[in-house]
Amino acid sequence: MKAKVLILAGLCGLMVALALPAAGIAASKPTVEPFNSTFGPQPSNLCGIDGTEVIRVSGVNVYDGQVWDDINAYHFADTFTNPATGKWVEYASGVVFKSIFVNNGDGTNSLYVWSSGNGLIRQSNGGPPIGGLSAGHTESVVTFDATTGDLISVQSLFSAGPKPDLYSSQVCDQIVAALT
Repeated sequence: MKAKVLILAGLCGLMVALALPAAGIAASKPTVEPFNSTFGPQPSNLCGIDGTEVIRVSGVNVYDGQVWDDINAYHFADTFTNPATGKWVEYASGVVFKSIFVNNGDGTNSLYVWSSGNGLIRQSNGGPPIGGLSAGHTESVVTFDATTGDLISVQSLFSAGPKPDLYSSQVCDQIVAALT
């Protein structure tokens, strides 16, 4: 669930970033772009239970300097509901990204990305978070060819914070119990 939502949120931010130059927005003036999207309901399966899933992403992008120099702050929630019981679980998270675009002068460009955030799986009965709380900070750099845009490398520079395994069989057992 989390990976799908992160990809969707990243794509939302990327679409806005690519649209700014086409819209003729000056790169030197800070630009603030709020966003709010809902995906679903759609059929889904979680830990062997068929149900429906709704993904909500909202936040703001702030662009300053070059289009790729930005701050992206958002909240996302991926809610899975068991229609047989009406019970739900939700992966909820808040994340802040800061990125800076650098022309390396050697035919490559790099995008330095810093992110901090937290996440948890909550349940409809108000019980404790399933699988614990994830929180942390990461720093990475993505390098690509300046002419073709081809990806050259993705390098993790730093990562810290508790990251429980939210995909373990123990967590799946807790999710099934919360949904039935």
